[in-house]
Amino acid sequence: MKCSILLEQIKEYWPSEIIVTEDLESQLNNLYWLADSNIDDQTQDWLSLSAWAFHQALEPFVQTEMAKGKKFISLHQLPMKLFNKQMLFNLEEECWATELSEYIQE
Repeated sequence: MKCSILLEQIKEYWPSEIIVTEDLESQLNNLYWLADSNIDDQTQDWLSLSAWAFHQALEPFVQTEMAKGKKFISLHQLPMKLFNKQMLFNLEEECWATELSEYIQE
């Protein structure tokens, strides 16, 4: 599965932008659980893995955007490089060996 395709597919499960609250961690966790609840872990393992990787990559991305003074953050602007980094990190677990061999970076 191609990184760019996964990134575009998983963005559909997340809001396009957020207004940052004081409790960023809870805000991002709640968004993750909402996205994850719409994914069938049994039949959509790539989407499930992508949702978690997207969630993991969001905090550093949002922190960087906040450091620039932004309060409205476009989640869909998450760089593919950050998403790919988290995908690779997660796929290194032994249980994802098959998926790692199928994963195509760009």
